[in-house]
Amino acid sequence: MTWCKIADFIFEAKELESEERAHNFSYATINRVDNHPLYQDIGKDNETINLKGYYIRQKMDKLENLINIAKQKCPVRYTTIKYSFNVIIVSIKRVRKIMIKDVGVREEFIITLKRVYE
Repeated sequence: MTWCKIADFIFEAKELESEERAHNFSYATINRVDNHPLYQDIGKDNETINLKGYYIRQKMDKLENLINIAKQKCPVRYTTIKYSFNVIIVSIKRVRKIMIKDVGVREEFIITLKRVYE
């Protein structure tokens, strides 16, 4: 079962452990006048998405295709069952675990995406 898709790269539900979202709201502060704080909104919602999951030995090189997409530094489409929008791939972290005779059996990954507002 497909859980999400980044450009043409598909993640299956069993490969992902979690999706974490963070919303950072940017505000500029203005010096207080008579001790009354004033705030001015300077931008849109800054949404970051972290996808965490793992692959077993047979699929360890699967992320190479996604790394090649990320190197292009262009917005790509992030699609799930509920929503679809453009993102930039900010980082891909890979950690090989459970080593047997210098061969990794499990590779964990964290992919950081930043939403692009148009």
